[in-house]
Amino acid sequence: MNPFVESFATHQLLPPWVAIGGRSWSFVVRTEERHVRAYLETYFNGAYPDRAPFFYAPMPDPQLGLLVAAQRPNVSSQYPGQPVGWDTISYWEVYWTFPVYRYRITRDNLLVDRQTVWVQPFSFGDKASAVFSSREIWGTDMTMANIVALPNLPPEHLHLDVIIEGVKHFAPRSRSEPLGFIHVKTERATPFKDPSNPMLRLLDDHPELTRFVALLVSSVGFASEDASATPSVELDNLKQFRDCYDMDKAIYRAIVASRTLHSEIADLVFYDGAGVDLDFMWSDSVKQILETLFVTDQRTKPDPPSDHQVRAAGDHGADWNMPRLSMPVEFGFSYTSNVTFEVLDTIHTYGG
Repeated sequence: MNPFVESFATHQLLPPWVAIGGRSWSFVVRTEERHVRAYLETYFNGAYPDRAPFFYAPMPDPQLGLLVAAQRPNVSSQYPGQPVGWDTISYWEVYWTFPVYRYRITRDNLLVDRQTVWVQPFSFGDKASAVFSSREIWGTDMTMANIVALPNLPPEHLHLDVIIEGVKHFAPRSRSEPLGFIHVKTERATPFKDPSNPMLRLLDDHPELTRFVALLVSSVGFASEDASATPSVELDNLKQFRDCYDMDKAIYRAIVASRTLHSEIADLVFYDGAGVDLDFMWSDSVKQILETLFVTDQRTKPDPPSDHQVRAAGDHGADWNMPRLSMPVEFGFSYTSNVTFEVLDTIHTYGG
């Protein structure tokens, strides 16, 4: 990773970060192998101008990913030399992530040393310093957004809206405005301690999900009996700076490996996918994201979610009057944990 020029104003931005007592909601969504492969070929396996010593490939079907909404009420940098817990911040983040296989390419062009890593095509945050740090220091493509969670709900429930600054329809006289983008609403929350064991029932009905659930257990540790367990999740992120004269090119690209550790996992709750509303609003600003990553056929509805069909004060000035991509959810889960995030290494710099 490139050296970062420190100042008193940037200490809170430097990884590793520790988030105390945050809650995460994760929703499992199906996509297709062609979408995953096309994303990996475009962003990881292409020559920019050289080829990385790694090859990224989709996992066997079914292709599944997570739409994650995370509340981070107490986040601080643990950078060496500064006081523990110095200058805490709080923010929400919402992102899409999915697991893939990473192979090392030998000189003989053989694929060896297969590892499972996660990639994160897009993310949104509502704290400027967190967005700046994510984009400029370790390089994730985090975008500033207004993330609004409906208050006074039970802790396990969620009604969350992501509002972006965007353009509804591209035209010479178009103006950017606040636009609704993501709408999430949960029902039918069931504690994992429930004797009916909803996860076992789910796997009995959908045995094809077993491999993905096992991966979640080993990666996130949400089913661990040991509250102090810290399973590791490696994220490979493409850090890039675009060419201002040609947005299809980049003046800098690198693959940065990072790791997330969860500990003190508690209050685990399961959601029946039939009780989760997950909608993406169509606008020209996000059309490419939706068409690249998700299955859109037969899933577009003509109207916004029922909660936003009439402009209300709770919409925070955003326009929701757009068609929506309504995504079926396989299942969801939420939990409280302490999270440590650290950047491991820049494992490849293109053109280096």
